[in-house]
This record gives sequence, C-alpha cells and structure tokens, in this order.
Amino acid sequence: MKKNSILYGLKPKDKGIILEVISSIYEDEAKEVSTLGEFKEQLQKEKVDVVFVSQECFPLETNGDFLTETKIQHPYLSFVIIGERDIEVVVNYIKKGADHYLPTPVIKKEAKKVFSEINKPEKDILAHFKKEATLLQIIKQVSFTMELDALLNMVIDSSMELSTASLGSLLLYDRESDVLFAHSIRGVSKEGEELGMFGFSSSFLKSIIKEGKPIFFSEKDYEVYPARIPGYKSIILSPIASSIGGFGIVINAKRKEDEADFLSEEVRLVSSLSSEITAAVRNALFHSKARELIIKDDLTDAYNRRFFEKYLEDEIVKAKKFQTNLSIIFLDVDNLKEVNEKHGHLMGSKVLQEVAHRIILAVRGIDKVVRYGGDEFCIILPETDTHGAFLVAERIKHTIASGPFLIAESLETYLTASFGIASYPIHALSKDDLIKRADKAMFDVKSSQKDGIKMAED
Repeated sequence: MKKNSILYGLKPKDKGIILEVISSIYEDEAKEVSTLGEFKEQLQKEKVDVVFVSQECFPLETNGDFLTETKIQHPYLSFVIIGERDIEVVVNYIKKGADHYLPTPVIKKEAKKVFSEINKPEKDILAHFKKEATLLQIIKQVSFTMELDALLNMVIDSSMELSTASLGSLLLYDRESDVLFAHSIRGVSKEGEELGMFGFSSSFLKSIIKEGKPIFFSEKDYEVYPARIPGYKSIILSPIASSIGGFGIVINAKRKEDEADFLSEEVRLVSSLSSEITAAVRNALFHSKARELIIKDDLTDAYNRRFFEKYLEDEIVKAKKFQTNLSIIFLDVDNLKEVNEKHGHLMGSKVLQEVAHRIILAVRGIDKVVRYGGDEFCIILPETDTHGAFLVAERIKHTIASGPFLIAESLETYLTASFGIASYPIHALSKDDLIKRADKAMFDVKSSQKDGIKMAED
C-alpha cells in the first residue's frame, strides 16, 4: 500500500468506484473537499500528492486558471479529472494542467491501472522491472506520454525482443468501420506486407481481438488454422483488448528455419505486455484524436493558424539546415461573399468545406493545407521551388474552377480563387517575411483580375 496525501471532490455517481480504487492502492484515507476554498486550505496545510475530482465539481470555466497556477506551484501534484467522454473537454483540461482524464462511466479495472502509476517510487519501479522484465515496464512507463505512433512502435519492437521473434506486426482495429489495418510491420517480405496478417484472415484476427485472449500456434496447428504464407515455425497472437472492446493485435512469429521455438515464458511475457498496455493504447488513441482537434480547423478539417505558425517556422529551420527550397501558396476564394448574400452563411460554410476538400485532394501527403482565416487558405510545400509551387497552384486553381459546388443542395455554384506564391530562400528568409510576400502577391491578384496566380516579386 502506498502512503500519499489525497484529496477528492466527486459526484455521487463517481465516488463509489474511485474511492474503492483509492483504498486498494493508497494507505492514507482520502480527504473530501467540496469547495475551492477547502481545496486551497488543504494545499496550505499539507503536501498533497494526488487530487481526484469530478468535472461537475471542478468546472473549467471557473477553475481553469486555478488549475494552471496550482500545477506551476506544485509540479509533482497529480490531477485526475473524471468527466464526460468529450474530446474538446479533455483537450481543455489537459491544456490547463490536468495529468489524467478518466471518461465516465469509470471502468474499475482501467482506473486501477491509471491510478497505480501516479507517483510510483523509483525503488518500486526498479523492483517491478526486475520481476516482470525491464522492457515490459519501460513500455508501461513510456506509454503515458500519449504519443500514439511512438507507443505502438515501441510495443511491437519490445514484444519481438521479449519473445525473440524474427517477424512481427501490430494491427489496429477500427470498430466503427469494422476494418483491421497494419500500423507497424517488422521483418516481413513485400508479399507479407501486402497481406499484413501472416496469412490469417481478417475475420479470424478480429474474432481474437474481440475475445481478448492470446493464442499460441505451432506448426501442428496450421492444419486447423492454415496460414497462406508458408514457412512459419510458430506464431503468437496477443490481442490488445479491454472491457469496452478491442483495439488491435500484436503478432510475433518465428520462421521455419529459426533454431528455437517460442518458450512458454516468452509467450507469457508477450501476452502480459499486450495486457499491460491496453489502457495506455486507449488513452493514446483518445489523446491522438484530441490533439488532432487542437490543430485542425473546426469547419474545414484543414489545419488551423495555431498549427501553421509553428509548422512553418520548423520547416524554415529545416530548409536552412539542409539547404532545400520551401514554398507557400496563399489563396482567397473570389466570390464567397456573393454565395453568402444569395444563399446564406450556412451555404457559404458548406462551400468552404468543399473548397478545402478539393485543395487537400490536389496536393501531396507531405503538403499542409491551412485555413488561414475566413475564406483564405495557405498551402505549405516542403522541398518545393517556385516552379513546383506554380504547378501546384495551377492544379488547385483548375480543380476549384472545374466543377460546381453545392451540388447536393441543388444550387450548383461555380467559384474561382486568387493565388499568391512565395518561396524560401528566393523571396524571404524568415517566416513573417515569407507570409507577407505570398499574401501581397495574392492581394495583387485579388484586387485586379482575380482568378489568377502571381509569384512574389524578387
């Protein structure tokens, strides 16, 4: 049992499970506070390590600044918020300083895993490392960074090292679309990459994920579960599952020519790994969606200004370091005002959504489409010179003007756009100057003929 000073302010619907979890992990009796004044008083009287509080008892509108200030003054205090399953709410609490967020209804098993990580003493961590295997526990700790891609790559790499597998993959399951897809693949040939599932059918692997129990196959089992790709000595299927549904599956395999089969201890470690990281994967998926919400424009699904400022600055630094080109395109929808006046602002918003969609489909995956403001967009083109940027602008200009908008609403409105281009290092050496040059070129087109493209002046 851990000895910690704990405060809680919980609604009755959250209190039962949370207090049960607290009592099973912490030695100290939790102290209940019902007002902000009581909370501040306890912070002054004693060192508080952990705070569990319901969203309704700690609304962000009135307590957000206090949360931020408290975290600055008490950086080792862990804040756990229990609230509605709403990504925007999660984002706002995390931005203000919350350490963990548990959506309601709280699941006891998942809550215990999250709470048991709070302020774990170093000696306990090291002892646990030795008992359960160092890599397993490193993953468990690192998983709370909420970086989904890094987490999943570490899971597959660590599972292969724990099991001494020569091949492996990690597949994610999207329950809404009922699709299973490969996130990470290791040591597999191109033929295997195309399948991504070591010969097992998608429906079979999805059934393992939903059941939530790991399975070990040796050569003799292939008569029952035949693999379409020959040459495997044995395979471990370890689902990443929870009581609210499966997230994916970790597959570890040994080739037929490998000397040793999987040991029972290796199977146990890999299965334990998949079980241990379930809560972390769920949180990382949740926070991945939350982060996307932070950097994406609410209306168009293009990136927003917050993302634009930081990303363009980073790309300029990268272009300087590697002596490469970087271009940006500013564009403004020419006749959106007429759409708003004739059909209303709702239709104007739909037009902006369609414009953004056409732009996104017209550029490369590494290019970033940003809604700069109102009816103005910017496209960031890494490793692209003026000629390449002009070709992209021509392509976008054509795709906007080539077909009508608002077809679904039976309005069939045609639009054009005005474009301005600036490139690093030809036109500017800083972010602000690059933006000014591209914006000026676009304004020149907009204020003259419209429906045109202009390069910034040298």
